[in-house]
Amino acid sequence: MDNLQTLTAFVGWCSIINLVILGGASILLSLMRDAITSLHGEVFGVSKEEMFRAYVQYLSTCKILVIVLNFVPYIALKTISCSPAPSSLAYKCLAASL
Repeated sequence: MDNLQTLTAFVGWCSIINLVILGGASILLSLMRDAITSLHGEVFGVSKEEMFRAYVQYLSTCKILVIVLNFVPYIALKTISCSPAPSSLAYKCLAASL
């Protein structure tokens, strides 16, 4: 049971770290949009509009990956670690542990 708790804590911290990185990138992009897109557009030889489109695609892809690879396993591990109870009790256990 200790390994399961360690794994749950690890995945939980991975989720928090990835959320901070994703949130920071989103905030920086929204606050410094013109400076970032013009700089990277010049470096890569791409227009500002195409660069912004690439940033939005990057952020949406990262968001999906964080959900699929961090949040879903965390919720599954929390559900498993509660008890091998029927599904209705597992929901109550999950709600109490979050």
